[in-house]
Amino acid sequence: MASTQVCCGRFVFGSDAAANTFGKKITLKDSIFTGGVPPLLAFDSKTNQAVLAQAQGAPFSVPEILLVDLAKGKITKFTGLGFGYVNGLAVDSATGIACTATETDNSAEFYNLAKKTGVIVVLPVIGKYSGAAVAVDPVHKLFFITHPIPAASGQIHIYGEKGNLIKSLTGIAMGPAGVYVALNPSTRTGFVQVPGSNGSGSALQSFKY
Repeated sequence: MASTQVCCGRFVFGSDAAANTFGKKITLKDSIFTGGVPPLLAFDSKTNQAVLAQAQGAPFSVPEILLVDLAKGKITKFTGLGFGYVNGLAVDSATGIACTATETDNSAEFYNLAKKTGVIVVLPVIGKYSGAAVAVDPVHKLFFITHPIPAASGQIHIYGEKGNLIKSLTGIAMGPAGVYVALNPSTRTGFVQVPGSNGSGSALQSFKY
């Protein structure tokens, strides 16, 4: 797995939690990734790369994608797609495909990390709200994007890795954030964070796909 440090400068490092070992710290120098908005982080286990994505100066800044080789310390960057802050990021390590959701243009982006290319799709229209969290089912090659609506039930959109919309799940009362979603591919079951009863705390809502 990969981790980032967010105070007093930023760096990434790899760690093996089971073995309690840690790799070398790799300092991030690009201002897009050391600025006020923390970058999102995912891990490509096949290439042993940390994958980071973010934009600064929203609403019309273009995101950048950063690839960090956790063994060699090599950092490469390419310009992404869409506009505004990156709200969600997930990577399928088996295929090297990453998916992001951007703030301003209500879009999702699908990247081939090896080729540093991508495609952009507009999320289904449910109001002027952006996608939030992104999760990946690497078994069935699916990406899940939460699409919350303030004070109403939102949706979860399921995409193939080429950016093709499979289906949209409705009636997900995730509130305005929609920031956490977890998947169990073996049972095709997912869980999303929703408001708790009487407006207190939070709870989990399950769904099938």
